[in-house]
Amino acid sequence: FFFFSSRRRHTRFLPVSWARRCVQETDLVEYNEEIAALHILAHLLNWDLANARFLWKRLSEGFKKLAQLEAIYQIVRDIWTKSYKNVLRSIKQAQALKQNTQPIAILLEELTQVAIKQINLYVQNNYVSINLKEYSELLHCNEDQATKHARTLGWKVEQGFILPRENNRSIELGEFEKASNNQIQQISKIISFMERLGDEV
Repeated sequence: FFFFSSRRRHTRFLPVSWARRCVQETDLVEYNEEIAALHILAHLLNWDLANARFLWKRLSEGFKKLAQLEAIYQIVRDIWTKSYKNVLRSIKQAQALKQNTQPIAILLEELTQVAIKQINLYVQNNYVSINLKEYSELLHCNEDQATKHARTLGWKVEQGFILPRENNRSIELGEFEKASNNQIQQISKIISFMERLGDEV
């Protein structure tokens, strides 16, 4: 995932690793709630649970009691404990918080897509067949939506069961697909905030 920037008259992209550098070089107890939330989400976008958990441990106890950070870290807990039925539900609960800023809202939306890919990979690697109801619970959607989604992956759906291994198509989990023009416009709005953060490091 990249942050779009036109700083210094040149178009450039800021990788998630830039956010990690800010974490490493700055004492987190000086951060506000939004910055800490963005850094946890940056790790989650790369499915980097170890660093997300390490970052959480470095936060002050006061931060850990804040509703926004608690909601975001619940996503980490669900993934770490392999409670996959709760992952997308926890993301939606975090999205529903009124205090979410636009940068956090955008990253949570991106995390939803990452989580869906990871859940599908889990299903493909661990199930010869899976009950349609169970699969819909994993995706936090109804059975019709789950059926359509499974078929977009080339999976067979027969008599209430999904057969994820009935094809040779693998799920790609590489870098994010190139952002659409609308996504780029949204992401570019993050930059003024992120650059201010970079100047403080």
